[in-house]
Amino acid sequence: MHFLSGLMRLKIFIIIITLAVGAVSCSKLSYDSTQEPYALTVAPQCAITKAAVEGTSIPEEYTIFLSSYFNNETAGESSANYFTGEAFRHLGDKWTADPVIYWPMGGKLDFLAIAAPSSLMGINMSWYPQNVSRGVEVAVSDGCCLESEIMYSAASSQGVSDRGVGMNFSHSQAWLQFRLSEYESLTTRIDSIVINNAYLGGKLRIDNGIYLSADWDFHGYFRKSHTLPLSRNLVLDGTQKTIDILLPEQPACDITVYYTQKEPSEESWNNYTRKTSFTQKANPDPWFAGTRTVYTMTVHKNLSVQARVHEWNEDNKQIIID
Repeated sequence: MHFLSGLMRLKIFIIIITLAVGAVSCSKLSYDSTQEPYALTVAPQCAITKAAVEGTSIPEEYTIFLSSYFNNETAGESSANYFTGEAFRHLGDKWTADPVIYWPMGGKLDFLAIAAPSSLMGINMSWYPQNVSRGVEVAVSDGCCLESEIMYSAASSQGVSDRGVGMNFSHSQAWLQFRLSEYESLTTRIDSIVINNAYLGGKLRIDNGIYLSADWDFHGYFRKSHTLPLSRNLVLDGTQKTIDILLPEQPACDITVYYTQKEPSEESWNNYTRKTSFTQKANPDPWFAGTRTVYTMTVHKNLSVQARVHEWNEDNKQIIID
């Protein structure tokens, strides 16, 4: 098995564009009460997510945690956080806060957001520094993000004249996909697939400076081995079986496949012909955030494994087996 060499580290860089939006209120951040107040809404999009999530829209059950920084070019001393870590949820055809947050009277608004499903609502987010919403650190406990995505985005907007904040979300995790098949059906059972000594959680730090970037920090976390739940006692029946997992970006780890083989005529797995394991040694190429590593495993008398790295949204069903 060989990873594609020369793959440059994938980081999603988004240039933050700020646009002036009219007169500036130096005393406080507020909307103009003499006119119809405009609610601040979010219009999220993302690259195609893992197979369990269809299309490019953020799923409606997600929550978007949004912070906004008010840039006042005329009077810099009045620049400050407009709001920090507010929850925006899908309501009708919009993503909005409850209670509603309104656009300010003027200035520039820079936005930073985290999107995560309701199952990850307990993740701990720390926005930094205190007076500028241009960074966030997300503490993700072990195993919390193995099946659910945590995505991030940054944007700027014209404000009242552009009521919805368009945000293009990026992936913070690596997608591992295992495709298993055999030459003769019902003669092989995958007892388990184990990822050895991997980081299953960490601190995701997102910086929104000139460029938007994200990195995983594992200080205070420990490597653990993880058995893919769907791999337990999986009988290969002549069709390709697919198992997916999401992991924080990190160097690739050894993967061990435990499997049992029997004669086609044997009905019971107790009369197995061979019970063994195969370990795929790690390669130097990391599991990059926003990319998919496909492990194609075909069983004959021995297990043949090939790994290739693909773009997240690349279908690439035709895998050549060495």
